[in-house]
Amino acid sequence: MSALQVAELVLGLALLLVVLLFAGLVLRRRAISGGYPLALAAVSRDGRRWRLGLLRLGPQTLSWYPVVSTRRRPGLEWDRAHLELSTPAEERITIPGLVGALRVDVGDHTTSEPTPLAVERGIYMAMRSWLESSPPGRDVNVA
Repeated sequence: MSALQVAELVLGLALLLVVLLFAGLVLRRRAISGGYPLALAAVSRDGRRWRLGLLRLGPQTLSWYPVVSTRRRPGLEWDRAHLELSTPAEERITIPGLVGALRVDVGDHTTSEPTPLAVERGIYMAMRSWLESSPPGRDVNVA
C-alpha cells in the first residue's frame, strides 16, 4: 500500500467514526425522550460547577441525563408526586448552551436535599405547568 492509500484509509475510518458517534448521540437522545418533552438543563452538585444535561418531563418522574454519556439511565431523578420546585433566583447564570438561564432548586422532600438546576425561562414555565397539572389524586406539593 502506498502512503496515499494509507492516508485515505485513515481518513475514511476517522470520518466513519465521527458519523457513528453522531448517530449514537441522536439515537440515545431519541431513546431517552421516549416521546416526552426533553430540554437542556444544567445541574450543580458541588455549588460551583454546572454540568450540562438533558431534562425529561416524564409521566411520573423528572429525570436529568448527562449530555456526554453512553448510558440511558438518568443521572438524577425525582418523583413527580413529591417534587418541590422553588421559584427562580434573581441572578442570571451564564452557561454555554443555555440562554438567560435561571437557577431553581429541585428536590424531593422525602429522599433528598434540593438540587440546584439551571434552565431557560421557557423550560421553567413548562416544568411549573407540568408539575401543577399532575394526574388527579396525586398529592403534589407546589412551592
